[in-house]
Amino acid sequence: MPPSNPVVANFTTSLELWNYVCAEDKTLRDTDWKPWCDFPYVNSNWGVNATLGNCDLLYSETLDGSWYTTKCMIYLVTNACILCACIQHVKVMFEKKKAAKRKQLNASDISILCNCFAVTIHMLKCIDIAGLAGIWPYLLLKLFNGMIVLSLFKVVCSIIGTWVAIADGGKKKQVPGWIKKLEIATLSTVFFCEICLAVTEGVVINGTGGGAYSGTINAIKGTGVLIFGGIYGIICFKYANKISKQLSSGGQGNTNANAKMSRYMRCAMMGLFITMLYKALYFMMRIGKPVIYESVPCGTGKFDVLAVTYIVLCTIVAIAQNPNKIKGGKVSSSTATTTVSTMSSVDP
Repeated sequence: MPPSNPVVANFTTSLELWNYVCAEDKTLRDTDWKPWCDFPYVNSNWGVNATLGNCDLLYSETLDGSWYTTKCMIYLVTNACILCACIQHVKVMFEKKKAAKRKQLNASDISILCNCFAVTIHMLKCIDIAGLAGIWPYLLLKLFNGMIVLSLFKVVCSIIGTWVAIADGGKKKQVPGWIKKLEIATLSTVFFCEICLAVTEGVVINGTGGGAYSGTINAIKGTGVLIFGGIYGIICFKYANKISKQLSSGGQGNTNANAKMSRYMRCAMMGLFITMLYKALYFMMRIGKPVIYESVPCGTGKFDVLAVTYIVLCTIVAIAQNPNKIKGGKVSSSTATTTVSTMSSVDP
């Protein structure tokens, strides 16, 4: 049941309430501003003629609601298109696995499955992307975000770890111990930051409710991605170039493999750069702010930066991990006889 009484009850007219909630001076929300209704509810007849004394209307049912519904639908359909591509990748992946008579998943398989998982979670989130329709609890949305980031980082760890194995793993192409330890440290840190701290940043402000979070904890949360994203960016650049040089020295026959490796490197570097840029910008915007409130329904609908970032990242991974189809029941020679094909044979 929605709350029956507003948190702030000292307004005498609906105009006073409207001016308080939709004040032109947005800096008020970083200081003395307090929510007047529990998230995600507002007063009925929301606007300058809002009914005082109740909180029975969802954010999504206000004038901003049509924009919010449209936004959720656009992101949902976009993710569905990416998921269709991912499902095709999985289909080809299992065909190649069967043709090669492999029983276990390798690093390339895991990265494809992780991207599918990330896209699926994001598609679910986009049903009610900000929780304004009351479909998803606020803390569950935080968990959705954490699972997406963790899945995408697993993709990074799998791909770049394989490059290190190709370059430094000897004849057996075994993944070196140091890169395995780095992966464990990376995923553990990302799990703590993006899931544990993500829940904490909301709980310390709202309890089990929603609509606000700690800006400082949110900023600290992003440091894990910044640190390990930078480390993997350096490793990515070093080893992708190292393998490209090895392929180039192998003669004209490795031209296609070199082009594929260049595509992998460009996609990986682009994905890491976008992720780190997002985290760095919001670190500077949120550090030191004790409370940050979610956007209120004041007739200013906007697109979701985080959702667009996830869509771009998942698309980049889908492009990079587009597997070659098998021919005549056998793995195509373009992936079986080149150095890049080792990505499909190195176990995680």
